[in-house]
Amino acid sequence: KQFGQNASHELKTPLTIMKGEIEVGLRKERTKEEYQAILERISKEVSALHEIIEKILFLSSNTKHELQHHFSDVYIDEVLLEVIEEKRSLCHAKEITLYLESIESLTIQGHSTLLKMAIANLIDNAIKYSAPNTTITIILNKAYLRISDQGIGMSEEEMSHVFEQFYRGVDAKAYASGSGLGLSLVKAIIELHDIHIEIESQRNQGTTTRLL
Repeated sequence: KQFGQNASHELKTPLTIMKGEIEVGLRKERTKEEYQAILERISKEVSALHEIIEKILFLSSNTKHELQHHFSDVYIDEVLLEVIEEKRSLCHAKEITLYLESIESLTIQGHSTLLKMAIANLIDNAIKYSAPNTTITIILNKAYLRISDQGIGMSEEEMSHVFEQFYRGVDAKAYASGSGLGLSLVKAIIELHDIHIEIESQRNQGTTTRLL
């Protein structure tokens, strides 16, 4: 029941924004540029809605056995490099340095798309909650993948809820938009692969995440 209520709330938000944009567009005749701006805002909300639905479907409909049936060799170093390359432009836009301190080759049995999704979510969070002119440092070796940022961090109270579906701390809500499903998704994926996650964080000091 709680999941349904939270999901409904998250789905209603982009739908309400889209409805508002459409009503504004229909209220009177507008210029080509104004219509384009409205469509761009609607497109952004459609993308957000699609992302929320995909996460909800994954969290609610797949079983561990079904997904493990499709496991194969995954080169984590290659997956990590792909994600870093994809996030470069986002970091550049926010004037954040994405620094790969060291990387070793690492192969595990798993689902490459899901593992890429988990790593991308962790790096996205680091970018989302970091201020301009700060650095995100990444290390991959045989023992762990570590992602450290210099962002807003979390309090002990927020840390105790960090993996709850739809949970977002007060500072996180004020700092950036999101669904509160990212870390729930990460946790589901890494548990599927029997990987352990550790998160250390201090308010206004930053967050370090390790996958072991």
